[in-house]
Amino acid sequence: MTVIEKPPQTGKAMPQVAHITLAFHPTEKQLASIRDWFTEEIHQPVQLDITIDTNLIAGAIIEYNGKHKDYTIAKKLGIAE
Repeated sequence: MTVIEKPPQTGKAMPQVAHITLAFHPTEKQLASIRDWFTEEIHQPVQLDITIDTNLIAGAIIEYNGKHKDYTIAKKLGIAE
């Protein structure tokens, strides 16, 4: 399942997209925390593209601005595809 947030209707330029793969369906509060973290770290808002993959067990894969980071338990256990 993929959840893509709607872009803001402000007439401003489209925010960059952060592609995040999670092992669970995040709540609105969790999405807000992820969004806030990106805003704090890169000093600009991002649009979240969330994919759910229960094979990850736990953790997240984050793809943003050409960088790919795998923080999943599946990777740590050596069972990531």
